[in-house]
Amino acid sequence: MLVDEIHWEINQTDPKRTIQVGSFRIMPDGSQRLSEIPYKQSTVQLTELLETACSKPGDYYQSVDKLTNTKIYRRQNRRDGQPASLKNLTLSKDIMKMLKFASCVKRVRCMM
Repeated sequence: MLVDEIHWEINQTDPKRTIQVGSFRIMPDGSQRLSEIPYKQSTVQLTELLETACSKPGDYYQSVDKLTNTKIYRRQNRRDGQPASLKNLTLSKDIMKMLKFASCVKRVRCMM
């Protein structure tokens, strides 16, 4: 779920967008050593995405696969705006808390 959300957000980024990076130290002549890099897949973008990723578990619901009897987590709304199939839907506060902690907070802590 976390990887899917981040991957989708990265792909929505304008490839022409850039950000300035470098030293904010001002040289004796008044200049700065700055350069521009692509924003897409930059550390800045990934940090921003990880900061907002924990709000996404509310967009998912739990379903159980009838053949394998395994839990599956699916988006409630597709990204193209069409309603998703809500078969075998299970929603509860406990599931949302579990999704937020297990799928997001725990992994984000390990990444940082």
